[in-house]
Amino acid sequence: MNRDLGTKLQNVDRRIIYTVLFIVLAVPLLKPIGLPINITNETKVAFDTIQAIPSGKAVLFTSTIGPSNAAEIHPQGIAVMSHLIGKKVKVVFAPTGAEAIQYQYIYAQMCKDAGYKEGEDYIILPFMAGEETVYAAIGKDIKSLYASQPKSPLWDSIKDVTDFALIIDSSGGPSQRYALAHIGGPRKVKIVPLVVGVILTTIQPYFNAGQLSGIVSALSGAAEYETLVKAPGKGLSGMDAQSLGHVWIIFLVVVGNIAYYMTKQEQTKKGGASR
Repeated sequence: MNRDLGTKLQNVDRRIIYTVLFIVLAVPLLKPIGLPINITNETKVAFDTIQAIPSGKAVLFTSTIGPSNAAEIHPQGIAVMSHLIGKKVKVVFAPTGAEAIQYQYIYAQMCKDAGYKEGEDYIILPFMAGEETVYAAIGKDIKSLYASQPKSPLWDSIKDVTDFALIIDSSGGPSQRYALAHIGGPRKVKIVPLVVGVILTTIQPYFNAGQLSGIVSALSGAAEYETLVKAPGKGLSGMDAQSLGHVWIIFLVVVGNIAYYMTKQEQTKKGGASR
């Protein structure tokens, strides 16, 4: 009996396994379940830094986000923008990567939907190529770099990069280090990077040294920030899906081992009886 059951468990139709996996992943992606999530110190410091910005102040949102890293960084950007908008903080978007423009337009639309007025509460600066040289130019003279930017109440209120309460840098590459080298260090402007998980270890020392005012890292960082700002989104739904997917895989491993043990035990008994 045990052997028959073990054999059946070991030969379950794989279509059933993948169908259950699909359901397990799809349900939380459609609607976050809200599984408990640990808030890391890096994310909490980033949240507290933004929370401390007075209403009406402006932040500079630089970004090199693209399709290759958007799965992790885009949910972070949405969560952070929800926080900024909720606090009535003004935003100057500065795409420093060619692919970042499409995502910053999404954030700008969030501003519009919240009643922000373009030119008064938010603006999108033109894309500037050059990577590190762009950050160096922002730190040295941002108004000269974007000399072609049309006049507006928000842009006219900015005379220098030090007029920003914070720089938020959304990137899957080294741009946060460019911001530190040319703006954060010499100009003493606070920086919060939104990064992919794989580069967390390379910028962690800067946070530990007090040079970064928090870090939001990977999809888990997005979920943590959504929890703090009470705005469930793709971060929490993605982490719920990952967690439930892992539970299902662990369940399959356990059941598979039990089934193997049941059949092996039966074979051992038969082998002993035949002797």
